[in-house]
Amino acid sequence: CGNSLISHDDFECYLSEKFGGLFRGDEDVRFRINRFDWGSRTKGFGRILGKLGENGKWENGFDCVVGNPPYIRVQELNEWAPDECEFYKWKYTSAAKGNYDIYVVFAERCLNLLTSDGTLGLIMPHKFWQAKYGEGLRKIIADGKHLKSVVDFAHHQVFEGATPYTAIHILSRAPNLGRIDYA
Repeated sequence: CGNSLISHDDFECYLSEKFGGLFRGDEDVRFRINRFDWGSRTKGFGRILGKLGENGKWENGFDCVVGNPPYIRVQELNEWAPDECEFYKWKYTSAAKGNYDIYVVFAERCLNLLTSDGTLGLIMPHKFWQAKYGEGLRKIIADGKHLKSVVDFAHHQVFEGATPYTAIHILSRAPNLGRIDYA
């Protein structure tokens, strides 16, 4: 249990004076953030992921990750967690410039948790394909040739009481050199 976007190691690095000591000295913030220790063999996934390399990539990874990340715009997140917003800008390419929605950060994080031939399936808004805030994630997907398939629900609402237009995005860690399926 913990914040899967802020790892134990990243948190400690960000505490350093080099990065302004953003979280330093505030125990309430530390408690609220509840960073996740991905590398722990007992509380995290250390037995699966292996060691974290100097390049920031895990020695191993997950064969498959399936999920529905939260949809929260940075403006809303900034009202109750401005320190986290700054951290995401520092850590994640998808959040580095301007506004973003937290689901693009989750997509980037999940891609980095995959094995070299792992697959990621996320149901999330498809707005990032057109919106300026999606530029970072689009670049990650395009540069790595990660896109395998998109199942677009168009104007149909999949979640009761919610209005985002969603799609299922299938991404692979290995470059997709074949065709992309779009439904």
